[in-house]
Amino acid sequence: MRKEILRLFTIALAVSFVLSSCKKDDDNNDDKKIKLKGFYITNEGQFQKGNGSISFYDKEEDKVNNDVFKNANGGTPLGDVVQSMTIVNDKAVICVNGSNKVVIANSVDMKQIAQIESIKQPRYALKVDDNTVLVSAWGNNGEVHVINLTNNTVTKTVKVGAGAERMVKSGDFVYVANSGGYADNKTVSVIDTKTYTVVKTIDTECFAPISLVKVNDKIAVLCKGKTLYDANWNPIGNEPSYLVMIDASSNTVSAKIKLYDDKHPERIYLSNDGTKFLIGGGFGFTGVFEMGVTSTSISSSALIDKAFYGFSINPENGNIIGFTNAKSGAAKMLRYNPNGTLIKEYDLGFFANNIASEKRK
Repeated sequence: MRKEILRLFTIALAVSFVLSSCKKDDDNNDDKKIKLKGFYITNEGQFQKGNGSISFYDKEEDKVNNDVFKNANGGTPLGDVVQSMTIVNDKAVICVNGSNKVVIANSVDMKQIAQIESIKQPRYALKVDDNTVLVSAWGNNGEVHVINLTNNTVTKTVKVGAGAERMVKSGDFVYVANSGGYADNKTVSVIDTKTYTVVKTIDTECFAPISLVKVNDKIAVLCKGKTLYDANWNPIGNEPSYLVMIDASSNTVSAKIKLYDDKHPERIYLSNDGTKFLIGGGFGFTGVFEMGVTSTSISSSALIDKAFYGFSINPENGNIIGFTNAKSGAAKMLRYNPNGTLIKEYDLGFFANNIASEKRK
C-alpha cells in the first residue's frame, strides 16, 4: 500500500508541474483554452534501447523537467526513437519512429489518449485543421497517413516518395520532402487536402530534400545532398547541398541555389520576422547560418559556430534552440536569442532533437 501511495504521489507531482506551467488565455472569452508556458522537447533516446522521452521547458521557472510523459503515465516509456511531436489544440501527436507507432497524448498533462501501431517508421506530423493531422513515414517506401483526431484513427494512406520527411502546408496543398532511403531521392510530393491524393511530384534535381518552409508564395526546400562512398564505405566524394525554391502557384522550381559542395545541413527554419532562413543541424555539420529570403547565397560566417545534432526555432520569441549530445547520447539544450547570443544551457534526455510548441506560424 505504501508503494502504491508513493507511486500515485509521484504521478501527481509530474502532472502538477505541467499544469502549473500553463495559463488561461482570456483574449477570447468564447474560447478559453489552456496555453502552455514553455515548450516540449523530444529526446530520441539510445537506438533500440526504448528510452526515448519527452522533456518540458518551463518558461516561468526557466528550467527543464525531463521524462514528463513517462512520469505522467505510471512509468510507461514512449519507446524507441522519439522523432518528433506536434501539438494540435489539446492533443500532442508523438511520432515514435523505431517503435513504429504514433502516440496521442493530452498536450497539457501528457497522459496518453491513444496509440496507433499501423504506421511504419513515422517521422513528422503536420496539422491540417483542428481535427486532422498528416504523418509522414518511411515505411512501405514512403507514405503519408491521414489521422482523424476526433477518434484517433488513420482514415487514409497516401503513397509519396521514399524517405518522406518534413511537410509544410500552403493553402489546400501539403508539400512533402522525400529524402530517399540512402539520400537518393530528389522529389517533393504535393498532396491536395480536399481529396488526399498526390496531384504532382516535383523533381528538385537535387539530392535528399529533407526540410522545408513556406515563405510568401514560395516553398523553400533544403536538399542536404549526400556523401558518396565506395564499396567498403570509404568516403570518395559528395553531392552538393542546395536550397530549391518552388513557386506554390504553379508547383514549379523557380530557383536552385548551391549551399555547400561538401557539407550537408538538415534543418531550415524561417525567422520570426520572415526575412531570413536559418540553416544548420545534422551529423557532421557545424554552425547555424543565416540567409536572406531573397538572397542567392548563404552567409559565409556562422550566426552560431557550434555543431548541433538538431536545432529548432521557438515560435514564441524567435530564440534558437540547439541540441548537443555527448558520446553517451546525454544531451544539452542551448538556448540563444535571435542574434545568436547564448542565454543558458540545460540538461536533457538522450539525443534531443526537436521542440514542440503550441504556437505555429
